[in-house]
Amino acid sequence: MKHGKSGKIKLKYKLSRYVNNPKYRNYFKIIPILCILAIIFLNSGNDAGFSTDQSLKNQLVYFLTDFQNSFNFSDTTQVVTTILILIVIWTGYNYWLMNYRIIQKNKKFTEQILFAASIVVFSNHIIYNSVIGGMFDSLIFFILLYVVLASTWLIAKIVDSFNLENDLYCWGLRLIGLALLFFGFILFSSGTFAMAFSDATSSNIFWIAGICLMLLGTFSEYRSFRRHGVFVYMR
Repeated sequence: MKHGKSGKIKLKYKLSRYVNNPKYRNYFKIIPILCILAIIFLNSGNDAGFSTDQSLKNQLVYFLTDFQNSFNFSDTTQVVTTILILIVIWTGYNYWLMNYRIIQKNKKFTEQILFAASIVVFSNHIIYNSVIGGMFDSLIFFILLYVVLASTWLIAKIVDSFNLENDLYCWGLRLIGLALLFFGFILFSSGTFAMAFSDATSSNIFWIAGICLMLLGTFSEYRSFRRHGVFVYMR
């Protein structure tokens, strides 16, 4: 019994040494991606009418073909435009946005937003009537939801960090708040109207973004009547 326990302890120690080693952690990060691809692969065969006794080779060929047909890179101009937008996002972040203290303090938070925004930009090359595209619609919604909510929180912290010792700045922020309320209401109304004519899950993001804009407008109005920030201890 002691020998069996010592063997388990040694095995557990060896596994933990590999799992917790920074050298191998990057390899373990791809495990969730591989599992997702395996799930899509196993279910794509059933959707196409494959029987369980068919060869794994046929399912693999079907999956690879369907995966290839889920992306559209035929338009060279569109591909180059996507690459340029991604370059603008990340170079602008590294060489422009990082000059601001509020961005430096929220570096990881900002990078997560920009990474999610990059996926949204790339989604322009996804064919949504494919197996991958059908799943990507829901994924895009959750990514956009994260971008909208995270951006709202970050902008609220930026507004909160404004120096409003001058009355002119207070009135300027009040005007910005009114503009945010106006555009938020328009976006909420148009988003609610668009939902009636679209079955896409990602279309729900418009009315959510409208609500977030109105919340930012309300917070800007409230902040314009205070000389000091609300989140004083969170900066």
